[in-house]
Amino acid sequence: MNENEKLTVAQKERLARRHEKLNALLARKKSLHDQIADLMKQADELRREAAELDDRFHKMVIEIEPTEIINLRARTSPWEQGNKDILEIIKKSIKDDPRLAEKLAKFVNEKLT
Repeated sequence: MNENEKLTVAQKERLARRHEKLNALLARKKSLHDQIADLMKQADELRREAAELDDRFHKMVIEIEPTEIINLRARTSPWEQGNKDILEIIKKSIKDDPRLAEKLAKFVNEKLT
């Protein structure tokens, strides 16, 4: 190296300041990447927890006993059940005896008019 290629004190100071700024930027970049990694880890943990809660919810829904579901359905009253039974008997009787169907139709017609 000759004397023309040597750096002056001022140039060395400028280079040192540039290196300090570059090192500060690199440190800030590393800090941001570390924060991103931490947040990604937290997000993964939250996703895992949400999936676990979802699984527990579905297991509880599946484990409900059928008797509990049946108990929620509306039951027919004894009066309604009696009417259904009587109608079934009448339907069977009408199929067996056509004259009974005629008499029943005549009776119902008289009561309705």
